[in-house]
This record gives sequence, C-alpha cells and structure tokens, in this order.
Amino acid sequence: MIMQFGWALVVIFGLSSLVQDANAATTATAEVGVVTSVSEGSLYIGGIPHSIATVNTGYGDKRVAVPTMGGMQPLQVGESLTFSGPNIFINSDPVINTREGYIFRASEKSMAAFMADMTSKAQAQAEKAAKNGIPNAVPTMLMETPAQLQEKAQTQAADAAKWRTDLLLTLLSLIVVLLAFERMQRIIVVPMRWIKSRFAKRPMPKTEEPVR
Repeated sequence: MIMQFGWALVVIFGLSSLVQDANAATTATAEVGVVTSVSEGSLYIGGIPHSIATVNTGYGDKRVAVPTMGGMQPLQVGESLTFSGPNIFINSDPVINTREGYIFRASEKSMAAFMADMTSKAQAQAEKAAKNGIPNAVPTMLMETPAQLQEKAQTQAADAAKWRTDLLLTLLSLIVVLLAFERMQRIIVVPMRWIKSRFAKRPMPKTEEPVR
C-alpha cells in the first residue's frame, strides 16, 4: 500500500514538472517584435509554404517562419508579430518554427473586413473622381479573378494569331499583284513586238524626183 502511494506521488510530481517545463518553455519562447525584412523564396514545413521574416524583438533579430497559405494580406515590413516555437536550422541559420508554436498577426484583417475595406476604398476613389468632374467614374482599383486572367491571356493569344494571319495574307496578296503585273507586261509586250516586226519588214515607198 505504501509502495503504491509512493509511486502515485512520483507520477504526480513527474506530470506537474512536465507541465511546468512546458509552461516555462512557452513563456520563454513567446516574443513580440516588428518585421524589418522578408526573405525571398518559400520555406515548406509540413507541405505548407512559409516566408522567412526577420523580426526585431528589441533583444535582437529573430528569423521567424510565417505561413503564407490562407492569409488575406501578404506580410508587410513594419508589421507587428507575436510568435512562439522551437528553432529549426535552414542553411545553418536558426529559424523559429511557428507551426510547432503559434503566431499572431494583429494587423491582419478577416476576409469580410478586408473586402469591406477594399469596397470602401473603391467607393471613396469613385466619389473623388466624380467631384473632379468625371461623371460615372469607374474605380481603377480592380481585382481580376483567375478566370478573367485566363480569358485575357486567351484573347491576347487570339489577337496575336489574327495579326500573323493578316500579315501573311498581305504578303501573299502583294506577291499575287507582282505576278499579275509581270504577266500583263508580257501580254502587252508580245503584240507590240509583233506589230513592230511587221512594220519593219514592209518596204518604204520610193519618192519620185521632181522634173526640172
């Protein structure tokens, strides 16, 4: 009985120590900073693309993996981040793996808020253009869907093909005109030569000398 009670105490103390260590690790790695730069390229962690941001925490720069999938707004320089996670090494440089911890972007808006902000900006732009004397002004800030971009690319390809076809037809028409001109020239020259040869063979009439 005493031994069972002792083992129970050991298990309880072990679990409490693990919880304390986890809380201490989370508290130690949770940091707040401002993004100073974003590296080029993508870092894939668990198949999810991340960008590597350099964050100034006030106690030194930290390289933080920020997921790029699912976010409405791209990561901006000057943005504030709260992050946590263990270090992984990319090309011998430590990077904080927020997938194993967490990351909080205070300035990122939800999809509804983002669309409302875009609509508000477009409306303000249209009202400003209308005040400047442009009636029924259409905002220049337009968002093209992938389907629209594909349709635009197909239209441009069709226009290029039509331009090449028109150019080829123009060249063929020019060649036909030159050939026709050469043929007409032959048709005219042959009769002229025949007429000239006929007159050349006919003897010229002799003129009589006047009687003195």
